[in-house]
Amino acid sequence: MMQVVPVVQSILCVEQQKLCGIELLCRLQEREGLLSPYGRVKPKEWAIIDLLMINQVLPVAQQLLSHAPKLFLNVSAASLDDDQDFDRWQSALALLIQHLDAPVVLEISEQIDTTLLKRRWPELMQLNGVELAIDDFGDENSSFCRLLDYQWHYCKFDARMITKIPHIVALRMCEHNNTDVIVERVETTAISQQCQDLGISNQQGFLFSYPLPVQHWIEETTSIGS
Repeated sequence: MMQVVPVVQSILCVEQQKLCGIELLCRLQEREGLLSPYGRVKPKEWAIIDLLMINQVLPVAQQLLSHAPKLFLNVSAASLDDDQDFDRWQSALALLIQHLDAPVVLEISEQIDTTLLKRRWPELMQLNGVELAIDDFGDENSSFCRLLDYQWHYCKFDARMITKIPHIVALRMCEHNNTDVIVERVETTAISQQCQDLGISNQQGFLFSYPLPVQHWIEETTSIGS
């Protein structure tokens, strides 16, 4: 049986040098260490992973949010597709939100197809204490149409692609629609500065922090703040 380990990566507001959020990511405990599940699990197994992630973070949810204002959480196509899986995930998410004093930001993956998102969007919009983010703009289904067709609180971009013309256009669309922008995969000071020059202060990547197991992240963040 797979051993799921939630890890946390910080999202930094570079301009103010403070945390603006944290993303909860999944890793699998393997002999080689903590590894990404992508390519290692079957598509239907993602619904199990989504539930395990929420259930494992519940006991420390308030501790996490005492250090950061928002929790970003991924939801898989498997959790949205099957009605029973969706109901189980929705119940677990509601319990998590009850433990928090802040919104949970659901990241809608580029792997969630257009038909599935359209089917579930009304129910996602009705979730209390939830904000919605389009993930990995420009990849697969995270397209201009998706950005235009729905009302998003956040849009996440690959920082390495941010100067490409489609991404510049999408940035302007986000600005017009009051959609907050976050850049991911910020790995060098040059890329960080390039994003700042475009007015993007919310940044995430190895330049600022590596994903850490939840308790490790709490301990490290507490020690830095003390």
